[in-house]
Order: sequence, then C-alpha cells, then structure tokens
Amino acid sequence: MKDQVDSFLKKAEDIKKTDLVQARELYREAAELGHRKAQYQYGWYCLRGIGGEKDPQQAFENLTKADE
Repeated sequence: MKDQVDSFLKKAEDIKKTDLVQARELYREAAELGHRKAQYQYGWYCLRGIGGEKDPQQAFENLTKADE
C-alpha cells in the first residue's frame, strides 16, 4: 500500500504543473489511503477550488485528518 501511495504522490507532484484536475484526483486517492501529506494537499485543493469546485466539507475533513 505504501508503494501505491508513493506512486500517487509522485504522479501528483509531476502533473500538477500541467493538469490540476488530475493532480487533485491523485491527492484524493492517496488521502483516502491515509497519507498525511496527501490529506493536506487534497484539503487545500478543496478549500481553494484548485482542480475542481470548492468543497469546504472535504477541505475540513482532510485538513483535520492531516493534523492528527
């Protein structure tokens, strides 16, 4: 599972310069697997509406998990 999370994060970091929608999705997938950095990034993307619509609920949930 760690390899899968690392793969999602590497892809997200590489692609966020050109495709914020896909980067947001990759951060979401890694966040769902419990990775704190991904939870923070996905929460921030949701809060600011990066790569999709603003989602305050998802932002709160993921930023809170990242801080645990």
